[in-house]
Amino acid sequence: MGFLRPRGKTARKDPADREKSAGAREYQARVHDRNAERLEQAGDVDGAAAERAAAADARRAPPRGGRS
Repeated sequence: MGFLRPRGKTARKDPADREKSAGAREYQARVHDRNAERLEQAGDVDGAAAERAAAADARRAPPRGGRS
């Protein structure tokens, strides 16, 4: 009966990884902001709005995967 076999503990997530990913998300958001400003100066309002939306999505933290 393999389904009754005890499972080992899973490795705990390192809190520093969360900080690293937050920094990476902010970096990508700033890249999108710079692209949006460049597009606004060029007169592409729709492209700038899309870049601003991408920056907002990048800043939004992903859901924390808890147990349900």
